[in-house]
Amino acid sequence: METILYAEVYFVCILVVAIVSFFEIRDGGDSSSDRWFKVMLGMFMLNFVSNFVFKLVNGGVLLDDSNHDMSYALKTLYHLTLCAGVFAWCGYADSEQGSGIFQRRQSLTVLLVPLALPVVIILLNLQNHLVFEISPDGAYLRHILFQAEMGYLLLGSGIMAVRLLLRTGRESDPNQRSHMYLTATFPLCVAAAWAMSWVGEAFPVICVAITFEILCLYIGGARNEVSMDKLTQVNNRQNLIGFMDYKMHNNSGHLYLLMIDVDEFKQINDNYGHLEGDEA
Repeated sequence: METILYAEVYFVCILVVAIVSFFEIRDGGDSSSDRWFKVMLGMFMLNFVSNFVFKLVNGGVLLDDSNHDMSYALKTLYHLTLCAGVFAWCGYADSEQGSGIFQRRQSLTVLLVPLALPVVIILLNLQNHLVFEISPDGAYLRHILFQAEMGYLLLGSGIMAVRLLLRTGRESDPNQRSHMYLTATFPLCVAAAWAMSWVGEAFPVICVAITFEILCLYIGGARNEVSMDKLTQVNNRQNLIGFMDYKMHNNSGHLYLLMIDVDEFKQINDNYGHLEGDEA
């Protein structure tokens, strides 16, 4: 019964991430943050599916007897995609703060080195079993390098979260600032999973926490798109009101408003159409 309930939670999380992925691929843009978000969705989808199938195989639900080699392969994939998913979140968080570190090819090549470290350790686990071990009776046992892996992921995501929080102080758009605060909560997912790993696997905390985070990030991103003009990247009227209200209550004492109007621009739209007007 415990195996079925555990798998059901993972199955629900897989469905939610699949739905978000469908709409993100169909409607999402091509900005750097959009690309990193899609990579993050793909990695965590693989992460959830691998652990979902592992639980069914290891619990004897899919097969009459647990397949030891398949269980090791699935759990190895789980750890690899967890590391890759956290790395993709770091790329997404970097795009949100606009530092551009993850966008420059030279910098990204250097940043792949920290990702390679846990990947090598996880792959070597197939020989030395220092990260995790699956006993002959199917018990999943964590070892010393598992704690090092989780601490490493928490440290990396935590540093990026702190940088993002520091950047929020210079963000004037209240909607974007709220989204950045929400993005910075991701390391809490890793911390919760690490903390619960000391207790056991009775409840799949990490997949629920990550799914909730993904859903909130998607809704926050969609809200930003709705409140901003796609062509000019300028606030629409509703967002402008909130932006001005924030500025009225948070300024250094010198506040200016500049309004610009282009004479007879409407003739371009009327004569050549709105697409040509957008180009103009």
